[in-house]
Amino acid sequence: MCQVFRGSHIKDVIHLLNVIKFDDTLLQSILLNMVKESGISSLIHYNQPINENTCFLYYSYTCRREKLSVTDVKANKIISISPNLNNATHMITEIISGFEILCIIQVPTAQLLDQIDHLLNEISERLHSSDKPLKFTDEEEHIINELSDVIIFGSETCFDNPNTLSILNVLNRLQHFQNNTNFHRPIQYKMCSLKWLYENQSYPEPYRLSNDDNCNISQIIPTIMRLNNWMKDIQKLLKSLPKNLNILTSNRWSKDIPEQFGVLLSTYEQYRTELRSTLIDVRRGIRKSAEINNIISNRYYSSLREPAIGVFYNEVDQWLTKYKLIKRLNDDNIAYFNVLDIPGCNNIFLKMQDIHEVLNRRFSKKDSSAILWFSSDRLKREKSVRWEQIYQNIIEQRQNTTQRVSLIYVDFSEFPKNLEDFGVRNLPIQSSLDTRPKHCRKHHSPSIPQEQSSSVTEINVLLMGETGVGKSTFINAFVNYLMFDTLEQAEQNQPVVVIPVSFLITIGNQFDERIVKFGDVDVNENYEHQGQSVTQQCKSYVFNLNERLLLRLIDTPGMGDTRGI
Repeated sequence: MCQVFRGSHIKDVIHLLNVIKFDDTLLQSILLNMVKESGISSLIHYNQPINENTCFLYYSYTCRREKLSVTDVKANKIISISPNLNNATHMITEIISGFEILCIIQVPTAQLLDQIDHLLNEISERLHSSDKPLKFTDEEEHIINELSDVIIFGSETCFDNPNTLSILNVLNRLQHFQNNTNFHRPIQYKMCSLKWLYENQSYPEPYRLSNDDNCNISQIIPTIMRLNNWMKDIQKLLKSLPKNLNILTSNRWSKDIPEQFGVLLSTYEQYRTELRSTLIDVRRGIRKSAEINNIISNRYYSSLREPAIGVFYNEVDQWLTKYKLIKRLNDDNIAYFNVLDIPGCNNIFLKMQDIHEVLNRRFSKKDSSAILWFSSDRLKREKSVRWEQIYQNIIEQRQNTTQRVSLIYVDFSEFPKNLEDFGVRNLPIQSSLDTRPKHCRKHHSPSIPQEQSSSVTEINVLLMGETGVGKSTFINAFVNYLMFDTLEQAEQNQPVVVIPVSFLITIGNQFDERIVKFGDVDVNENYEHQGQSVTQQCKSYVFNLNERLLLRLIDTPGMGDTRGI
């Protein structure tokens, strides 16, 4: 049998395996490591794109059937059964041997697609209509040899490493594989129920899955395939990182991310182990299939679900992107400086003016001037054209001056507040005779945005309400809103607690009470007296929303205090 498929008609590898008669039950067992994949089933690990430029050529040859000619009740006369069946329910009664080959072809251009598809269908027709060896014209051989992006899956008996062979080589050897029984192996098994064969009530009854069971179990394949693809994508990113990464990015990521991925892999293996044991018991009728749903939705495995695993992938991707950025900067003799290397710079209340002063002191030198370029990953991504323009501009400035100029890339990517726009500041050479504080003079290139002085607008908000309505909690929530760009990012980090909080929750079937506390001890927050306001005195919290807007939230003691306040 020979079949040709186009990628436009195949959704994914599972769909393709279903088309060539792989049962979902077998695929579930392979994905959960209950059965070792081999031959064509190794396709399950294929993670290259399948699209309209993908073609598939599948060939299956069967040559021998070994069958027990038994019917019900008569099985005892042919073969006796061991008394120790270990809960077996079926016996293999037929084995079909042969070999299978699957070629996945990525056609380089859309113009060649119809030509390749026509040739593959011609090959399929010849294999169906004749037992003679395939013969190709010079033009056909030339077309086939031009196909360089080909992956071949097949029976291990035919070739140890199928990817060392060309598709033309495989097609020319088909008759050799057919005629030599050494290349044949079992490719299909058929089974019969022991209870039916021996008409013996002592044999266990095969458990028949209900529609609800099949519906619950059907979640396993897409869930595991999705996770497998995520793991492969993350591993691919990690493998592309150089060994000397720490030289350029001496931050927490260089240690944390590999460790986090190790934990993620361990969690995933535990997840598959739990699904595997549950599926086995469901198939035997020992456990309910709804338990599969419980495992998939278990909060313990939340790191394997969206959005958590996607957030982690993005972190690894950002890590790799950061390395490439720093390497490019180093190659062009531009120093990289993370603004979080300034002590206390992760404080959301820190003003930009304070950062400017620290940078001025750090990079002002007596023997060279400096150009500071303020940027972030977000700005680089959203304004990539301008980013490149500024990059080339500051390099040209250094080249066009006779003075020694240091270029410093100041990275605000991890700064608590978003950098609104790029900024470039020129630091002149420090004068050894002038001891007055130095101020940055601004660079006036029209292509680069410059800072403009403006008055600061202050907004004062007075929070009032009854005791316990959540005034202090609102301030904490607002701080976390400013700290994190997305809810997913907040969930992956520790919460920021400006005002200590304490609250009671109940857990378990017995509704046991537990007190949850966040934050350090604060004399202005007293939780010891129920019914009284926790906040003792008015206190204001100031937020620099940007260079021109300041917000002051004023927290007040609650009204309706049991003391009559």
